[in-house]
Amino acid sequence: MNAYKKSMFTMTVEDREQKLARTYLFNTLNGALARIEDKDWPGIPDGPFEIDGRDDLRALAEQGFAVPAETDERAVFILWKAQHVHDCSTIKSKVLVTRWCNLGCVYCIMDHEPTVMTPETALAMDRFYMELIREKGPALVEDNYLGGEPFLNEKVIVESASRRFYFCRGKEIDYRFSVTTNGTLVSPDIVRRLVDAGLSSIRVSLAGPAEIHNRLRPFKSGKGSYAVILENLKRISGLVPIGVECQYDAASQDYRRIFEMVDQLIGQGVQLESIAFTPILPRRTNNRFDAGFSNPEIQLELYRQAALRGFPVFENPPCSACMADFRAQLVFDADGSIIPCPSLQGGEMALGHVERGVDFIEESQRLERKLPEECFLCELLPLCQGGCRLQALTKGGDFDGVDCNRKALALHVENYVRRKGGGVGLKGP
Repeated sequence: MNAYKKSMFTMTVEDREQKLARTYLFNTLNGALARIEDKDWPGIPDGPFEIDGRDDLRALAEQGFAVPAETDERAVFILWKAQHVHDCSTIKSKVLVTRWCNLGCVYCIMDHEPTVMTPETALAMDRFYMELIREKGPALVEDNYLGGEPFLNEKVIVESASRRFYFCRGKEIDYRFSVTTNGTLVSPDIVRRLVDAGLSSIRVSLAGPAEIHNRLRPFKSGKGSYAVILENLKRISGLVPIGVECQYDAASQDYRRIFEMVDQLIGQGVQLESIAFTPILPRRTNNRFDAGFSNPEIQLELYRQAALRGFPVFENPPCSACMADFRAQLVFDADGSIIPCPSLQGGEMALGHVERGVDFIEESQRLERKLPEECFLCELLPLCQGGCRLQALTKGGDFDGVDCNRKALALHVENYVRRKGGGVGLKGP
């Protein structure tokens, strides 16, 4: 008879709020989810066990919650990750069309630089990108234009997105792109031109109602920007899906007023399709915001409140994997450099250039991220994979290091499991 053991990727989540107490099992590698009534659940044995004659254990083994006792799950993870790292069924890019911005946000993670992508550089970028798409043959291409403030270089966005749109359409590849903006320059005319080129959404960064937003995200002159953004969003509402990203300081109580802003936007006729919440993260220099993910209950409560207002809730498990770890996710800098993260400085840690292509050796070293031994003892590894490289650089000076936010990730995964497994709403802290 073959012996089995509990998979290291099996996460157990208890739910004691139902009349019948339940236990959920979630496999963080393959996404399998099982809900078991506790009266029928003795638990997976701690040591090696046999499954013959045990239909319950056999069913769990079939879903990956238990594996043959001799299985090397480190090797399983390494192969699984390699498949994801090199998967090009979807190709994504972020394009910094400028590193300049008209706002002077007090927490901006980047130092503003005067670099602006020229039409010539954009053309070279698109030629490189389209050749990559032709070679890999993805089913979907998703791009995001950002900055700085991207609408300071509107012409390049329109020209680049149009080239990509018509190229992909000619190859019968689904194409879409979004623009991440501070909202101060967006207009109906701009949106209409971009919609014709495949614009799928606009994401606007906000920090709360006027009092809070103007303190954290003023114009460079010091003047508040909230009223301008509100008027612009009212004018483009209905032309394209609008998403809002709210950045909050986890060390303050400002987050409690975020929904004052949301209710005002809706009350003013702004049709919001989605809303996201992100704590202000530490930056490498002159940092005054260092709380980061130290209080994950805040983010959880904000998403609970959003769900109560009818905003969509994430359908996939929470994940903190870094885009710099995947070959099919590229970042094009304003000067044509290909860099691993859009929040690095101009040309920093470049993997190549649009006129020369990717340096294969440099890329191979970047993708080969060596994780410490303790990561291979954590059931959350497939969802974390070492976390954000930029924060690893910020906190420890090593872009190839690990940014562990186990407490925050575990809390979000537990809520996801309860919501998907129990058919109940998000739970607050």
